[in-house]
Amino acid sequence: MSQIALQCYTIRNLLKEKDQTRQTLSQVRKIGYEDLEGGAGMGGFSTPELKALLQELGLKMIGIGAGLPQVKDEPKKLAETAKSIGAASVMFSGSQKDFETVDGIKTLAKILNAGAKVLAGEGITFLYHNHDHEFVNHGGKAGHRILAEEAPDIKFEVDVHWVARGGG
Repeated sequence: MSQIALQCYTIRNLLKEKDQTRQTLSQVRKIGYEDLEGGAGMGGFSTPELKALLQELGLKMIGIGAGLPQVKDEPKKLAETAKSIGAASVMFSGSQKDFETVDGIKTLAKILNAGAKVLAGEGITFLYHNHDHEFVNHGGKAGHRILAEEAPDIKFEVDVHWVARGGG
């Protein structure tokens, strides 16, 4: 993906209520952003309401975030949600607990790879967003490398802050 988008998590405290969300997203557009990565139901808006607001403001939701239960249990529904807001990708970020052991990483990888395959079949790219815990060494290999080897169908959304902090 070549777009530079604002990750709405960065401004999450300004996206809690409809009026506040409208004002914040209007300012985001005024400073030059066109693309966002966020949630399909942020700011108290339903997905159709949010899509209409984004269109009105000249913004596009290029990706949405997801939790592990959605990726594991409802990947087709997740793809439908992404498509309904116009997003081409779904982003997930694992917890520190998932990366404590090689077995934990492999378990997570199996779940994510299965979800990524379903999403790809629906035309949606699955992205893994790192933090620093993926760079912990497990017997000579970093957790993110184990994840990549065990889940070849996922793509990575690299957060350079966390790469630097994690020593990657």
